[in-house]
Amino acid sequence: MAKPHFDQDLSGKVCIVTGASSGIGKEIARNLGRMGATVMMGSHDYSRGEEARLELVSDTKNQRLVFSELDLARQVSIRQFVGRFHELFDRLDILVHNAALWFPTKAESPDGFELVWAANVLGPHLLTKLLRDTLIKSAPSRVVFVSSNDAGGFDVDDTDFDRRSYSGDRSYRQSKHAVRLMSGAWSGHLAINGVQVNCCSPGSKFKTNLYRRASSLGNMMSRLTASPPAVGADTPTYVAVAPDLGAVTGKFFVGRKVVKDKLRRQDEMNGLWHLLEHQAAHLQRTRTDVMTEEEIEREKAEKERLKQQKPKAPQASFADLFNKPPTASESVEEPVEEEPEVEVEEEVEQEVEQEPEEEIKPVAVEHSGSLFVDSLMSGSDSSSFIPALQLEDHSKEPAAEPEAEKPAKPTSPTGQPLYMQYMKKFGKD
Repeated sequence: MAKPHFDQDLSGKVCIVTGASSGIGKEIARNLGRMGATVMMGSHDYSRGEEARLELVSDTKNQRLVFSELDLARQVSIRQFVGRFHELFDRLDILVHNAALWFPTKAESPDGFELVWAANVLGPHLLTKLLRDTLIKSAPSRVVFVSSNDAGGFDVDDTDFDRRSYSGDRSYRQSKHAVRLMSGAWSGHLAINGVQVNCCSPGSKFKTNLYRRASSLGNMMSRLTASPPAVGADTPTYVAVAPDLGAVTGKFFVGRKVVKDKLRRQDEMNGLWHLLEHQAAHLQRTRTDVMTEEEIEREKAEKERLKQQKPKAPQASFADLFNKPPTASESVEEPVEEEPEVEVEEEVEQEVEQEPEEEIKPVAVEHSGSLFVDSLMSGSDSSSFIPALQLEDHSKEPAAEPEAEKPAKPTSPTGQPLYMQYMKKFGKD
């Protein structure tokens, strides 16, 4: 029979329970929700997980239960789960690693590791790494790894069963052995930060969906002799919330009692830690999850926004002051980039050279006031004023009428023009 429920007040506490759509994980979430905690439930099956959440909300009368899809065999799903958690919460008081997988034949995870190892060992390790800073910020906080009595056979050099023969039971036992070692390694890394890390075994076999892929006869016999999931949830709940465990870390619990874990060896814990860190680094290098895609999409959206921005109108240059303003009938074109003044001056000189020399006539002495102002603002002296006047546009003025034939200049009896005689008179050639 299940022991009496705890009577702790967990109001304001934020918890995560993996494998919470059924079995022991669902009962752990129920216990935490009944004590008033905010619980984020994780499971790879969305429909079953959401159904379990609604059931627990109805049973505990606690509306602060959230479900989010979590497949611990896929790093993409793990990172999505953590991202969703950080969107909703800024603290984490209790993290319960309960999810487990048993598979009858050897299979490979999407990230290239043996499937059971990826789901039961590497996935929880990566999840803890991603939540580490939040756990430290929320200290005193707790991490609980749920292992099993059926554990053993860990081989740090052959976790993928490349050299050993594979079986579902052998792979599962190795993963639960590794979970015990992993909890001891994490306790050593987080103890100084006020985060307790302990491991526990729920007991014997329970009526869960762990062996749903086993043969129908074996699965049926297992269920006939199994205990209710609520019994198995008692020890993990105790390790997660018991007030008398405030300073206890790095221990192994069975039935609310600390027992010696004969499977823990320091050399194996160190070897497993280095292996998991190496595998986690490989996952980071090969990361192609939705967070990276979101960053790419944000960058594309920013570039598109900059393209659609209307460019600023360029400031008018000195040469633009001599251009004829557009009439009302002419359409206003979009502003274009202002060409350097040097290039404009070169173009003006070319245009002046192309015009016939006889058509360039000096302008009358009556200068407009604006031209004198422009000349002074440009810093030019009076000698630079005449070329500016030569730029006046006469292309649209009416064609000049042909001048009347002028009478011939008077000449002297000798046939020389009179002005030549005057010049000689004053001694000039």
